[in-house]
Amino acid sequence: MNKLNYFLICLIIWLSGLLPNYAQIQVELPETYELSNIILAITDYGKADQWEVQKKSTYYKEVLSYFDSVKNHPLLKAVNYSREKWEDYLSFRTDAISFNWNAEGKLIRTKSFYANEGHHPFDDQLALVEDFVKQSKFRIFYKNHKAFYDSIVGNYSSYYMLTEIKRFLDLETGHTLNKANASVYKIILSPLVGRMNCHRTLDSLTEADFPSLSADLIQNFSRSLSDTITRITELHTLFTEMDHAYVNPLSEKFKATIKLSFNNKYWDRKSGYTGVDVFNEYMTWAVYDLFLYDYFPRYADSLGLQWHYQNASRGFYASHLFAQKLKSLYKKRPTAQTLKDLYLPLLKWTASVQALHKPVKLILKQDSVYTLNAAHQILLNFSTPMQTNDSLIGVQVMKIENGKGTNTKQWLRIDAKQWQWLNPKQALVTITSSYPQFALVFNWWGINYPLKAKTGILLSPSEYILIKQD
Repeated sequence: MNKLNYFLICLIIWLSGLLPNYAQIQVELPETYELSNIILAITDYGKADQWEVQKKSTYYKEVLSYFDSVKNHPLLKAVNYSREKWEDYLSFRTDAISFNWNAEGKLIRTKSFYANEGHHPFDDQLALVEDFVKQSKFRIFYKNHKAFYDSIVGNYSSYYMLTEIKRFLDLETGHTLNKANASVYKIILSPLVGRMNCHRTLDSLTEADFPSLSADLIQNFSRSLSDTITRITELHTLFTEMDHAYVNPLSEKFKATIKLSFNNKYWDRKSGYTGVDVFNEYMTWAVYDLFLYDYFPRYADSLGLQWHYQNASRGFYASHLFAQKLKSLYKKRPTAQTLKDLYLPLLKWTASVQALHKPVKLILKQDSVYTLNAAHQILLNFSTPMQTNDSLIGVQVMKIENGKGTNTKQWLRIDAKQWQWLNPKQALVTITSSYPQFALVFNWWGINYPLKAKTGILLSPSEYILIKQD
């Protein structure tokens, strides 16, 4: 559906009095939420982990400097979590919004919301949190940065296309958040969140997303913010959290069919998700592709593919194939149909193909280091039959120094002359590089021509071989 048709349909519905009243969207950067994020950011784990905390900003440096005086506060040891203790980390960070200061300046719980059942670390450490606030003079820091926080909130709504995303989801799913008992939709922000975006129901009237932020938006880099590709990439995190509020209720209506037609043993590879949640992850990322198809058709195929590499790395290894099927159904559907109408044909397809699914791997020799022969060729072996008629294969060449990968990289398109299929599971590849030793990486960010199995499943993401030259 192009934008003109979309807005014409909206106009017709509105004129007929049937256009839903959209739930109110609120973007916030709450004081207690920022408190919890600052505390976690200055723990040993927060400092050491590459992704947990958004470190690419001047603000992060200001946090480290201002709170250096309390770096040995006992609270920081008490909440020094890890990837393995992610539920405690996320709960401490997120549950903080349930607290506020009373008239006497004491932190009290004002909401009954808990992010993860059975985890209540903010409550458990409340006395230490209050002491940290007092010793660090946190509230002065927050007040002095209020204008900065307000600028982030102001930039966020327009940059992340909140209105457009919600209209798209309302229309394409055939229902609104109001009908899902959510009269308020909140986006709760911190410039320190680097990963673990989440969607939660705060109460019977409120849905909320807790997304990460790009350093460019935090620092208001206008040049980067005007870049379409960067913007589309940044949209993904919010979109795939926001659309859970739409997809999950829809899936509940088809739960019995999903259980019969979508067997997790065929679709999941150690994602950590269970039950219908596996299907919902596939669906939410696939619906993002539909949004790109409508709003950014020029970039839809390329950028959608990059995110499916990412999703496959999370255990949803058939993400791209699933999304391609949903897109095909979406393009062919009658105008009046919504995503709800596509569930049954999609599930009929998953039931018919799932037993054929297998993750695709490179089969490596024992020492995993290949030496180019005189013709600069190597022989690759794959675990399952591959598609052999693609005219181009995309690869990344990463320079290796002292046994480690570097940031010196090239992205190449290898044509049929350089990539010869000897049989569906073997290929002879000609590769030329000036690097004495390098990794040849397949199916990862920046690669637009993926390797695929005959079934359409992508080669496992970021598969690579190590190569040295004589």
